[in-house]
Amino acid sequence: TSSTALTTAGTPTTTAATISKFNLY
Repeated sequence: TSSTALTTAGTPTTTAATISKFNLY
């Protein structure tokens, strides 16, 4: 989760896509 938070600060769009991908799996 920590990495996700850091990524959100940098690229929210990419993070959102990544989260969605993880949710699918």
